[in-house]
Amino acid sequence: MLSPRIRIIASLVLLLGAAELRAQVNGTPSPRQRTPQTVTAAHADDTPREVLSEQEWRQVDKSVDRGLTFLAAQQQPDGSFPSDRTAQPGVTSLCVLAFMAHGHNPGTGPYGEQLDRAVKYITSCQKQNGLLMLLGNNEPEINRAIAHEVGVAGTYDHAISSLTLCELYGMTQDSRYRDPAQLAVDFAQDIQAAEGGWRYQRREDSDMSVTGWFLMGLQSARMSGLRRFNGNCLDHIASPDAYLRIT
Repeated sequence: MLSPRIRIIASLVLLLGAAELRAQVNGTPSPRQRTPQTVTAAHADDTPREVLSEQEWRQVDKSVDRGLTFLAAQQQPDGSFPSDRTAQPGVTSLCVLAFMAHGHNPGTGPYGEQLDRAVKYITSCQKQNGLLMLLGNNEPEINRAIAHEVGVAGTYDHAISSLTLCELYGMTQDSRYRDPAQLAVDFAQDIQAAEGGWRYQRREDSDMSVTGWFLMGLQSARMSGLRRFNGNCLDHIASPDAYLRIT
């Protein structure tokens, strides 16, 4: 029998994938993503619009609803979702994104109270320097003297949780999310490597997968209108000599 943690991960993959497919089929990207280009692309011949019949898509939607019900039932009393301690608040943030992908937000709707508790848990993990990491050192300055296995997981925790907070602020403009999101963005910009990417809280090297998460979070920060956003950090990634171009 699969452990609850494995079932949660599998549920997240399916839920986020279903949300993306449904958005393409309906031709309805989120309001902050909707542009003439995305609307045109949504009606192109290579979309999954005709992959399933309407009845089959209704079955997908019902499966998604059951998946969200399952996820909600796994929430812990402190607001988190089950994972290793090194994977928090990243896993909880992924769960919040799964609910948000299907139109559920904190404070409203059938999962409003649970999402409120999840977001409070995420922000409770934030350290003085902005790091979103349960096991991180609560210090005003960045401290890289941590165990490698903690740093590896913690970098993903921060990147994924930053994306979640920036999306929450961008979608709601709720001041409760602004300051934690801003601190997270400041931290991300501080630990960017010279070549343009990110890797496990060290500035001398970069990694494609974690850089992708940071890139999504910073793009969300830019679209959300957060103050003190250094657009050069994204320009640096896209420059001819930057990490993503030379990898």
